[in-house]
Amino acid sequence: MTNSPFLESIRHVMRTKHYLIQIELTYLLWIKRFILFNQKRHPKNLGEQEVTTFLTHLAVNREVTSSTQNSALCAIVLMTSLPASLARKYPNAVKELKWQYLFPSTTRCEHPYDGHFCRHHLHSTALACG
Repeated sequence: MTNSPFLESIRHVMRTKHYLIQIELTYLLWIKRFILFNQKRHPKNLGEQEVTTFLTHLAVNREVTSSTQNSALCAIVLMTSLPASLARKYPNAVKELKWQYLFPSTTRCEHPYDGHFCRHHLHSTALACG
């Protein structure tokens, strides 16, 4: 877990939207890198120019693939468009039935990163047809 309330708010949004753990970790890493690249300035003070400069740096200096660059961009888009508004609008989303999976698992398990108990969706192989 991180000590940053800002990153925790983003984590909360991703959990509410049931992002995969690996996506969550990847996006949080890209968001941290973006903030560090911009001398730890708060993202609300960063704009299109800083995003462009960061993505260009990844492509030119770090020589990342286009898919890696796209992953960084997706994380930045998530950061700039969702966390504060959704977390405020739906503070109990992780507990409310209407936000849960259509085919939830019958058991709850401990989340591997923060220790809270949650219910994952059933794997497609658990659903039988006809």
